[in-house]
Amino acid sequence: MIASSPTYTVATRLLIIRCDQDEPLLVNTKTEVVITLSLLACAALLELLQLLHYWTAIWARVSYVCQFIRQQSVLDRRGCHCLMRLKELLTKIGVYCASDKHYWQHKLGQYSLLESVSCNSNPSKKEHRVINKFGEFIYSAVRWFTLFDRAHMHRTSYDASVICMKPGKPIELPTEVKEAIVHSLERTDGKLTNGNSSLVSNGAEHLLWACGQDIYPNISRFLGKENQTHLIMTWHIATCYCEMTTMKNLRSDDEEKLRPHLDVATKLSKYCAYLVVSARKLLPGHRYDTLSVLDAVAVEATKFLKNSRDRYEVMRNLAESEETIFEGGTKLGKQLEEIEDVTHRWKVLADFWAEMLLYLAPSDNVKEHIEELGNGGEFITHLWALLTHAGILERQEDHQVGSV
Repeated sequence: MIASSPTYTVATRLLIIRCDQDEPLLVNTKTEVVITLSLLACAALLELLQLLHYWTAIWARVSYVCQFIRQQSVLDRRGCHCLMRLKELLTKIGVYCASDKHYWQHKLGQYSLLESVSCNSNPSKKEHRVINKFGEFIYSAVRWFTLFDRAHMHRTSYDASVICMKPGKPIELPTEVKEAIVHSLERTDGKLTNGNSSLVSNGAEHLLWACGQDIYPNISRFLGKENQTHLIMTWHIATCYCEMTTMKNLRSDDEEKLRPHLDVATKLSKYCAYLVVSARKLLPGHRYDTLSVLDAVAVEATKFLKNSRDRYEVMRNLAESEETIFEGGTKLGKQLEEIEDVTHRWKVLADFWAEMLLYLAPSDNVKEHIEELGNGGEFITHLWALLTHAGILERQEDHQVGSV
């Protein structure tokens, strides 16, 4: 390793054996030997530092784990090899010394549509969506021919003065969420569906309509079958509605057994909404379709909740309808509210969101996930990597329960 370095080559050339007529062999002076040995020592130290840097880096940990697993049977018979012990020591040093700036922070982004209404009463100019005349013309033309009917054409964007699209503060990833994800993966045996198998397993078949791809004809027919934004926002609104009614009527003796399911459902619901707002490229379907659906829901939320003091009462008194996503989410929330056992109600929601997030994770957009991993990664990116290594690369094409 040292012999191949340029420093070593330069150093060896200083050890010149000079030929002279009077003295056939004359070795370099003492000063030249000291300089040469110093350069060789520096080169050796540099090589050693490079080796230490490698074995304290993150990829060295991956290499060590892979090598340990491959040689585990041999190590069990012969004992731990000295080299493996050294590698283990260096990787542990790397864990304590390395900066975690670019590592996953073990957090979940959060966004709540209902909490964001009227959260931005005095927006700055930068927070307003600015659309020039040419952009507005193109945007209106696309909406006219693709996603929305003519009734929506007078609104090309939500009112930035009453709704905020900035995600909230990230939260620590709870252990309950990870357990719910693993349980859902085991229960479905890797056959991913968009939540309908969880509803069947919990005896909530009457809610299957809210997993259908065509529940909103004016929107669904223009979206690809892989796009789930309208379903995400429908269940997100329903979950927010259930959270409001539960918090109003929660008894202290029910809180302990209810809390795990409630935390899983609300945190995953807000995380999926956060992905719609801030990480659309990681979701299935085209990101512009996702943005269009988000805009539509924002307009609807603004329309119904703009001047309301009690969001729950407004939604509770809203006539049941499935014309818009907001109305569909409210209807679903009311149906969930009819489940008398509050603990079971939140188990239904928790299992649904765990299965939905797994359904969203597979992706062909490898570039975006790799870039996310370079910055620490989103939780959905780590799920994507997990499912990829498990050989789960696709979703169930047929969303019907019979295929599960």
